[in-house]
Amino acid sequence: MQKGSCQCGKVVFGFEAELLPVYYCYCRTCRKLSGSAFSLVSRVNKAAFKIIKGENHLQSYQSSLGKYRYNCRTCCSPIYVDTDLQPEFVRLRLGLLDEEPNVVFKGHIWLSHKPAYIKIRDVLPQYEQWPDG
Repeated sequence: MQKGSCQCGKVVFGFEAELLPVYYCYCRTCRKLSGSAFSLVSRVNKAAFKIIKGENHLQSYQSSLGKYRYNCRTCCSPIYVDTDLQPEFVRLRLGLLDEEPNVVFKGHIWLSHKPAYIKIRDVLPQYEQWPDG
């Protein structure tokens, strides 16, 4: 089981599934929540995802229409995202995982929000938003 946790350790989650391909995400929300120019984001099948500890420490809010963000109410670490458009998945940030995952990079998303000071120097596909599929 792959496990992850918030910064303070009050929320622990796990999943018994492979991470789907990883994206560099430049959306404004990820940048604001991480304090960085981008986040590394992947999806996991919701049926394989479990809160192991600290469910009572989770709080959520709707950050945009049909998109719900769950974070630790103590340290504010962003635990996962749920969307109406992809209800079979949760989205996770790789920085929350406790062990280094085996990842396949799929591309760069939300280029429409990317700061001009970031220069992409690889050949991965680039998408204005979250790509279909």
